[in-house]
Amino acid sequence: MFKCSKIKDIYSQLKSGISKVLQSLEKNNIQSAEYEVEKLLQELEQQENKLSKGKDIELDEFFILKQQIFFFKNYVNLWNKIFIEEYGESWVELQNCLDKIRLIKKFLYDSSFAIIQFFESQLLELEQLYPYKIFMSTSLIVDYYKCSICGKDIDSNECEHIKGELYRGKIACGIANKIRNMNHIAMVKYPSDKRCVEIYDNRSEQFKLVRYLSDSLRSNKLNVISFHHLKFKKGNKKNKSIYKQGRNDLCQCGSGKKFKKCCQNKMYVVQEHVDIVGQPTHIKCILA
Repeated sequence: MFKCSKIKDIYSQLKSGISKVLQSLEKNNIQSAEYEVEKLLQELEQQENKLSKGKDIELDEFFILKQQIFFFKNYVNLWNKIFIEEYGESWVELQNCLDKIRLIKKFLYDSSFAIIQFFESQLLELEQLYPYKIFMSTSLIVDYYKCSICGKDIDSNECEHIKGELYRGKIACGIANKIRNMNHIAMVKYPSDKRCVEIYDNRSEQFKLVRYLSDSLRSNKLNVISFHHLKFKKGNKKNKSIYKQGRNDLCQCGSGKKFKKCCQNKMYVVQEHVDIVGQPTHIKCILA
Protein backbone atom coordinates (compact mmCIF):
# COMPACT_ATOMS: atom_id res chain seq x y z
CA MET A 1 0.00 0.00 0.00
CA PHE A 2 2.87 2.38 0.83
CA LYS A 3 6.43 2.57 -0.48
CA CYS A 4 8.11 4.51 2.33
CA SER A 5 9.27 2.42 5.26
CA LYS A 6 8.37 5.20 7.74
CA ILE A 7 4.76 5.36 6.51
CA LYS A 8 4.54 1.56 6.46
CA ASP A 9 5.61 1.53 10.11
CA ILE A 10 3.07 4.20 11.07
CA TYR A 11 0.32 2.32 9.26
CA SER A 12 1.27 -0.89 11.09
CA GLN A 13 0.99 0.95 14.41
CA LEU A 14 -2.45 2.34 13.47
CA LYS A 15 -3.77 -0.96 12.16
CA SER A 16 -4.74 -2.30 15.58
CA GLY A 17 -6.72 0.89 16.23
CA ILE A 18 -8.51 0.53 12.91
CA SER A 19 -9.32 -3.06 13.84
CA LYS A 20 -10.86 -1.86 17.13
CA VAL A 21 -13.06 0.60 15.22
CA LEU A 22 -14.34 -2.20 13.00
CA GLN A 23 -14.85 -4.55 15.93
CA SER A 24 -16.99 -1.89 17.64
CA LEU A 25 -19.06 -1.44 14.48
CA GLU A 26 -19.44 -5.20 14.19
CA LYS A 27 -21.22 -5.00 17.57
CA ASN A 28 -23.19 -1.89 16.48
CA ASN A 29 -21.43 -0.02 19.27
CA ILE A 30 -21.18 3.44 17.72
CA GLN A 31 -20.01 5.16 20.89
CA SER A 32 -17.05 2.80 21.22
CA ALA A 33 -16.19 3.25 17.52
CA GLU A 34 -16.20 7.05 17.96
CA TYR A 35 -13.84 6.71 20.93
CA GLU A 36 -11.42 4.51 18.96
CA VAL A 37 -11.46 6.92 16.00
CA GLU A 38 -10.56 9.85 18.28
CA LYS A 39 -7.62 7.84 19.61
CA LEU A 40 -6.46 7.21 16.04
CA LEU A 41 -6.70 10.92 15.22
CA GLN A 42 -4.62 11.82 18.28
CA GLU A 43 -1.95 9.29 17.34
CA LEU A 44 -2.00 10.57 13.77
CA GLU A 45 -1.39 14.13 14.98
CA GLN A 46 1.63 13.03 17.00
CA GLN A 47 3.10 11.23 14.00
CA GLU A 48 2.48 14.27 11.77
CA ASN A 49 4.50 16.51 14.09
CA LYS A 50 7.46 14.12 13.80
CA LEU A 51 7.26 14.15 9.99
CA SER A 52 6.99 17.93 9.52
CA LYS A 53 10.44 18.11 7.88
CA GLY A 54 10.27 14.78 6.07
CA LYS A 55 10.95 14.01 2.42
CA ASP A 56 8.38 14.87 -0.24
CA ILE A 57 7.36 11.26 -0.79
CA GLU A 58 6.99 10.70 2.97
CA LEU A 59 4.70 13.70 3.34
CA ASP A 60 2.68 12.72 0.28
CA GLU A 61 2.17 9.17 1.53
CA PHE A 62 1.32 10.45 5.00
CA PHE A 63 -1.39 12.58 3.37
CA ILE A 64 -2.90 9.37 1.93
CA LEU A 65 -2.71 7.70 5.33
CA LYS A 66 -4.45 10.69 6.94
CA GLN A 67 -7.29 10.44 4.43
CA GLN A 68 -7.81 6.81 5.47
CA ILE A 69 -8.19 7.78 9.12
CA PHE A 70 -10.43 10.73 8.21
CA PHE A 71 -12.47 8.24 6.18
CA PHE A 72 -13.13 6.18 9.31
CA LYS A 73 -14.27 9.30 11.14
CA ASN A 74 -16.78 10.01 8.33
CA TYR A 75 -17.73 6.33 8.19
CA VAL A 76 -18.57 6.16 11.90
CA ASN A 77 -20.46 9.48 11.64
CA LEU A 78 -22.46 8.07 8.72
CA TRP A 79 -23.68 5.04 10.65
CA ASN A 80 -24.31 7.12 13.74
CA LYS A 81 -26.63 9.40 11.72
CA ILE A 82 -28.47 6.32 10.42
CA PHE A 83 -28.80 4.93 13.95
CA ILE A 84 -30.25 8.17 15.35
CA GLU A 85 -32.52 8.56 12.29
CA GLU A 86 -30.96 11.72 10.87
CA TYR A 87 -31.16 10.42 7.33
CA GLY A 88 -30.62 13.69 5.45
CA GLU A 89 -27.36 14.31 7.32
CA SER A 90 -26.33 10.69 6.85
CA TRP A 91 -26.47 11.28 3.06
CA VAL A 92 -23.89 14.07 3.42
CA GLU A 93 -21.61 11.81 5.47
CA LEU A 94 -22.03 9.07 2.86
CA GLN A 95 -20.81 11.46 0.15
CA ASN A 96 -17.91 12.50 2.40
CA CYS A 97 -16.93 8.82 2.67
CA LEU A 98 -17.10 8.23 -1.08
CA ASP A 99 -15.07 11.38 -1.74
CA LYS A 100 -12.37 10.12 0.63
CA ILE A 101 -12.28 6.76 -1.15
CA ARG A 102 -11.90 8.44 -4.55
CA LEU A 103 -9.09 10.61 -3.19
CA ILE A 104 -7.28 7.64 -1.65
CA LYS A 105 -7.60 5.61 -4.87
CA LYS A 106 -6.20 8.51 -6.92
CA PHE A 107 -2.92 8.65 -5.01
CA LEU A 108 -2.52 5.10 -3.75
CA TYR A 109 -0.02 3.00 -5.69
CA ASP A 110 -2.23 -0.06 -5.50
CA SER A 111 -5.97 0.57 -5.03
CA SER A 112 -6.85 -3.14 -5.15
CA PHE A 113 -6.50 -3.61 -1.40
CA ALA A 114 -9.40 -5.42 0.25
CA ILE A 115 -10.07 -2.57 2.69
CA ILE A 116 -10.77 -0.15 -0.17
CA GLN A 117 -12.78 -2.62 -2.22
CA PHE A 118 -14.93 -3.60 0.76
CA PHE A 119 -15.94 -0.09 1.78
CA GLU A 120 -16.43 1.20 -1.76
CA SER A 121 -18.69 -1.72 -2.66
CA GLN A 122 -20.68 -1.43 0.58
CA LEU A 123 -21.20 2.33 0.34
CA LEU A 124 -22.27 2.26 -3.31
CA GLU A 125 -24.93 -0.28 -2.33
CA LEU A 126 -26.00 1.89 0.59
CA GLU A 127 -26.33 4.89 -1.73
CA GLN A 128 -29.16 3.12 -3.58
CA LEU A 129 -31.38 3.16 -0.46
CA TYR A 130 -31.69 6.94 -0.58
CA PRO A 131 -34.40 8.78 -2.58
CA TYR A 132 -32.12 11.24 -4.36
CA LYS A 133 -32.14 10.99 -8.16
CA ILE A 134 -31.95 14.66 -9.22
CA PHE A 135 -29.33 17.08 -7.91
CA MET A 136 -28.75 20.82 -8.00
CA SER A 137 -25.57 22.20 -9.57
CA THR A 138 -24.49 25.84 -9.36
CA SER A 139 -22.21 27.97 -11.51
CA LEU A 140 -20.52 30.97 -9.89
CA ILE A 141 -18.90 34.09 -11.34
CA VAL A 142 -15.67 34.80 -9.44
CA ASP A 143 -12.62 37.02 -9.92
CA TYR A 144 -10.28 34.06 -9.96
CA TYR A 145 -9.46 30.81 -8.16
CA LYS A 146 -6.59 31.17 -5.69
CA CYS A 147 -4.12 28.31 -5.38
CA SER A 148 -4.32 26.71 -1.92
CA ILE A 149 -0.52 26.36 -1.84
CA CYS A 150 1.05 29.53 -3.31
CA GLY A 151 -1.96 31.89 -3.22
CA LYS A 152 -1.64 32.86 -6.90
CA ASP A 153 -4.27 32.44 -9.61
CA ILE A 154 -4.22 28.68 -10.09
CA ASP A 155 -5.21 29.02 -13.76
CA SER A 156 -2.42 31.49 -14.55
CA ASN A 157 1.13 30.86 -15.73
CA GLU A 158 2.42 32.36 -12.47
CA CYS A 159 1.16 29.37 -10.48
CA GLU A 160 3.39 26.31 -10.81
CA HIS A 161 0.90 23.93 -9.21
CA ILE A 162 -1.59 21.59 -10.89
CA LYS A 163 -5.08 21.27 -9.45
CA GLY A 164 -5.62 17.98 -7.65
CA GLU A 165 -1.92 17.09 -7.30
CA LEU A 166 0.09 16.62 -4.10
CA TYR A 167 2.96 18.88 -3.05
CA ARG A 168 4.73 17.89 0.18
CA GLY A 169 1.58 16.43 1.67
CA LYS A 170 -0.74 19.21 0.57
CA ILE A 171 -3.23 19.00 -2.27
CA ALA A 172 -3.44 21.89 -4.72
CA CYS A 173 -6.96 23.20 -5.20
CA GLY A 174 -8.59 26.42 -6.39
CA ILE A 175 -10.28 28.61 -3.77
CA ALA A 176 -12.90 31.01 -5.13
CA ASN A 177 -11.73 34.61 -4.64
CA LYS A 178 -14.46 37.27 -4.49
CA ILE A 179 -17.65 35.59 -5.63
CA ARG A 180 -19.38 38.20 -7.81
CA ASN A 181 -22.60 36.45 -8.73
CA MET A 182 -24.33 33.15 -9.31
CA ASN A 183 -24.43 32.43 -13.02
CA HIS A 184 -27.08 29.71 -12.96
CA ILE A 185 -28.52 26.74 -11.09
CA ALA A 186 -29.12 23.51 -12.99
CA MET A 187 -30.89 20.26 -12.18
CA VAL A 188 -28.68 17.33 -13.12
CA LYS A 189 -28.59 13.54 -12.74
CA TYR A 190 -24.85 12.99 -12.54
CA PRO A 191 -23.16 15.85 -10.65
CA SER A 192 -19.62 15.86 -9.33
CA ASP A 193 -21.06 16.75 -5.92
CA LYS A 194 -24.25 15.00 -4.79
CA ARG A 195 -24.76 16.97 -1.58
CA CYS A 196 -27.08 19.62 -3.03
CA VAL A 197 -30.43 17.82 -2.87
CA GLU A 198 -34.07 18.36 -2.00
CA ILE A 199 -34.66 18.36 1.76
CA TYR A 200 -37.05 15.73 3.14
CA ASP A 201 -38.27 15.29 6.69
CA ASN A 202 -36.52 12.36 8.38
CA ARG A 203 -39.96 10.81 9.06
CA SER A 204 -41.07 11.09 5.43
CA GLU A 205 -41.98 8.23 3.11
CA GLN A 206 -38.92 9.01 0.97
CA PHE A 207 -36.64 7.58 3.66
CA LYS A 208 -38.59 4.35 4.21
CA LEU A 209 -35.76 2.12 2.94
CA VAL A 210 -33.06 3.81 5.02
CA ARG A 211 -35.46 3.72 7.97
CA TYR A 212 -35.86 -0.03 7.51
CA LEU A 213 -32.07 -0.40 7.57
CA SER A 214 -31.91 1.73 10.72
CA ASP A 215 -34.55 -0.44 12.40
CA SER A 216 -32.64 -3.59 11.45
CA LEU A 217 -29.44 -2.21 12.96
CA ARG A 218 -31.02 -0.99 16.18
CA SER A 219 -32.75 -4.34 16.69
CA ASN A 220 -29.42 -6.11 15.97
CA LYS A 221 -30.86 -8.09 13.07
CA LEU A 222 -27.91 -6.71 11.12
CA ASN A 223 -24.61 -5.08 12.00
CA VAL A 224 -22.74 -2.30 10.23
CA ILE A 225 -19.95 -4.52 8.90
CA SER A 226 -22.28 -7.30 7.70
CA PHE A 227 -24.38 -4.96 5.52
CA HIS A 228 -23.41 -6.26 2.09
CA HIS A 229 -25.79 -5.58 -0.79
CA LEU A 230 -29.37 -4.96 -1.91
CA LYS A 231 -31.59 -7.36 -3.80
CA PHE A 232 -34.27 -5.66 -5.88
CA LYS A 233 -37.33 -7.56 -7.09
CA LYS A 234 -40.87 -6.90 -8.31
CA GLY A 235 -44.12 -8.57 -7.30
CA ASN A 236 -47.88 -8.14 -7.66
CA LYS A 237 -49.87 -6.66 -4.81
CA LYS A 238 -53.66 -6.59 -4.55
CA ASN A 239 -55.11 -3.18 -5.28
CA LYS A 240 -57.33 -2.44 -2.29
CA SER A 241 -59.34 0.15 -4.22
CA ILE A 242 -60.60 -2.49 -6.71
CA TYR A 243 -62.88 -5.31 -5.54
CA LYS A 244 -63.63 -8.49 -7.48
CA GLN A 245 -66.89 -8.65 -9.46
CA GLY A 246 -68.38 -10.53 -12.38
CA ARG A 247 -66.49 -10.14 -15.63
CA ASN A 248 -69.59 -9.00 -17.51
CA ASP A 249 -70.95 -6.73 -14.76
CA LEU A 250 -70.80 -2.99 -15.19
CA CYS A 251 -67.51 -1.78 -13.81
CA GLN A 252 -67.48 -0.39 -10.28
CA CYS A 253 -65.72 2.78 -11.42
CA GLY A 254 -68.86 4.04 -13.15
CA SER A 255 -67.42 4.15 -16.64
CA GLY A 256 -70.39 2.23 -18.08
CA LYS A 257 -68.06 -0.45 -19.47
CA LYS A 258 -67.98 -4.11 -18.49
CA PHE A 259 -65.57 -4.96 -15.68
CA LYS A 260 -63.48 -7.23 -17.94
CA LYS A 261 -62.86 -4.35 -20.36
CA CYS A 262 -62.19 -1.75 -17.70
CA CYS A 263 -60.72 -2.23 -14.22
CA GLN A 264 -60.19 -6.00 -14.10
CA ASN A 265 -56.56 -5.57 -15.11
CA LYS A 266 -56.10 -3.06 -12.28
CA MET A 267 -56.86 -5.55 -9.49
CA TYR A 268 -53.13 -6.03 -8.92
CA VAL A 269 -50.38 -3.45 -9.01
CA VAL A 270 -46.66 -4.03 -9.51
CA GLN A 271 -44.73 -3.34 -6.33
CA GLU A 272 -40.97 -3.04 -6.06
CA HIS A 273 -39.36 -4.76 -3.09
CA VAL A 274 -35.85 -4.44 -1.71
CA ASP A 275 -34.13 -7.03 0.47
CA ILE A 276 -31.20 -5.84 2.56
CA VAL A 277 -28.73 -8.70 2.41
CA GLY A 278 -26.21 -9.26 5.18
CA GLN A 279 -23.07 -11.28 4.80
CA PRO A 280 -20.67 -12.20 7.62
CA THR A 281 -17.32 -10.55 6.95
CA HIS A 282 -14.12 -11.23 8.87
CA ILE A 283 -12.31 -8.06 9.91
CA LYS A 284 -8.95 -9.72 9.17
CA CYS A 285 -10.09 -10.12 5.53
CA ILE A 286 -11.00 -6.42 5.31
CA LEU A 287 -7.60 -5.37 6.66
CA ALA A 288 -5.66 -7.85 4.53
